[in-house]
Amino acid sequence: MKVKEWLERKHADDDSIVFVKDHKTAAHFVVSIVLSKKEEAWFEKYYTKVRPQLLAGERKRKRDEQDEKDGDDFFFVSSRGTPIYNAAGDLIKLQQKCNVPRVSSQVVRRVFETAANRLDDPQKKAVSDYLAHSGTTADKHYRMKSLESIVMAAGLLKKLRKQKKSSAGPSGEGTRQEALGEGTGPQSVESSSHGDHCALPQPSLRQLVIDLERIPEENNKVKFHKAFKSLLEKHPVTLSGQIPKVRLRRDTSEDNQRSLYTHWVKEQFKMRVKHTHEQFNRRRPTKERVETWVKKQGWKCNAANISTEVVENWAPSGSEDRIMGNKQIQTLVKTQDWKGLHITQFEEKGDGIITTRTFKKGEVVCDYHGPVVSGKEGENIHKNTTGKETGYIFFFRNSKGQPMCIDAHSDRCHCHPDKRTFGRLLNHSKKKSNIKPLHCVVEGEMKDVILFIATKDLPVGEEVLFDYGVNKKSFNNEGSDLDWL
Repeated sequence: MKVKEWLERKHADDDSIVFVKDHKTAAHFVVSIVLSKKEEAWFEKYYTKVRPQLLAGERKRKRDEQDEKDGDDFFFVSSRGTPIYNAAGDLIKLQQKCNVPRVSSQVVRRVFETAANRLDDPQKKAVSDYLAHSGTTADKHYRMKSLESIVMAAGLLKKLRKQKKSSAGPSGEGTRQEALGEGTGPQSVESSSHGDHCALPQPSLRQLVIDLERIPEENNKVKFHKAFKSLLEKHPVTLSGQIPKVRLRRDTSEDNQRSLYTHWVKEQFKMRVKHTHEQFNRRRPTKERVETWVKKQGWKCNAANISTEVVENWAPSGSEDRIMGNKQIQTLVKTQDWKGLHITQFEEKGDGIITTRTFKKGEVVCDYHGPVVSGKEGENIHKNTTGKETGYIFFFRNSKGQPMCIDAHSDRCHCHPDKRTFGRLLNHSKKKSNIKPLHCVVEGEMKDVILFIATKDLPVGEEVLFDYGVNKKSFNNEGSDLDWL
């Protein structure tokens, strides 16, 4: 599920519906998911509180290096902030860790389809369409659904889920039915509150019982993490500490002693790189200077390549004059593939931009994209545009003091005809602005660029605003009739 799909969810009565699209195949596949108020609140709490933490921290540098693998567009991300490509595998690991029966989505779908066999035809069809999971039914699934029919089908599934199994004897213990939240006694199902007019017949629950193997208490990964935690209690990772001896590692875990060595060394190396980086936070050091400093620390082992790591990944602290030296920023300016932003509609002012991840103060949010022309050309373009297009022309002075202009009055630019660029859709606010424009020049190209820098920490879901620097008297009082001023 993408962030955009979450933000564009629909509402029907007390439920919300999320439409998840997958364009990886030729078939236009869509899944509709109905969430109750409580479930929607869980998702929103994850989106605003948990997800920003996963996207922040030590992963930030890797995001700059591997933007194509970035998780900013995805709703659910891993602990490293990257997209979750194998949800089934993660679910199996969770079931192993919690020592619960292994239940896949295919099993859940099969159980519900079997339970729905005794429904009447319209109800059975509604359940089947809701559970549809193939490319052949995708296009139909996308078009035919009304919000009411989707909610009605979800309501039927909830009632089937609440239906308790009849006493099936000892073979019913530890079944997938229990994993679906069913109880132990029989219960009739009331008529659906979403419009189904008759009681749901009770299916043969004995037919649904499937025995499961019990999962071993611990897998190897859990055992290793416990062993490493135990090792750290005896021999913590420190800047100047020695690598733990083989005997200590074997006493901690005979099977994982080599992995304990590798993991401990990796953690110490990261600690040393971070500490070294902090000593050169104003200007990029030479490799020789870093190597000299490292030698003075007396680190005889686990010190190789620290200088390379520090120099190659060095960045100034709080400096704006070298932003365009960052290759990642240069790439984003060219591709306009800025992350963490979403175009949305506001009732009073139309299109605007909101954040889908947190931005730290001083971080580049996006740029103002369009052809760069002279100030005089910009004034002529301004005179020949309608009132609705007037706000999309950005005037500035270049490094030589010459008046220049970025012309973004067209909805789509010639170099990115398939995209609506974020910069031109940023709304104006003098009092609530949270970003500021910064004029930069692409190194080696002498190309003017206007970047927007966060002036404070931006939480998830906040509208991005900047002060246009104009008022109703600007342009010979031409702004007097502009409501957004």
